Amino acid sequence: MTKHLSVQLKGNEKCKSIHVGGDIISSRIKELSRMVESIEKAKCSRLILDLTQVTFVDSYGLGAFVYYHTMLSKAGTELLVAANGALKETLTSCNLDKVLNIVDPFDLLADFPLDKTTEK
Repeated sequence: MTKHLSVQLKGNEKCKSIHVGGDIISSRIKELSRMVESIEKAKCSRLILDLTQVTFVDSYGLGAFVYYHTMLSKAGTELLVAANGALKETLTSCNLDKVLNIVDPFDLLADFPLDKTTEK
């Protein structure tokens, strides 16, 4: 049984992130594709596609990632794909790491420094 696809958009005019959860399959990818296309039209400089909560991607979904990369590159938007575990292995075994900029989710934390507080 497939898991429902959840999609959530966050960010500002320069950098946006789409947090995706569940299964990315051909019959459920329309909302994600519409969101990516709206970002392409908005001309932001970076999109982070957070796939850390994705449990399965079919071949249509893998092809969609390549399409997103091509479309956004032409618009001048950098696409970062945050993946770990089995999905990162799948992307690598399909040689999509040669096309997509796949990043470790923890590497993205460098863009968001932690607030250092001291106890008294």
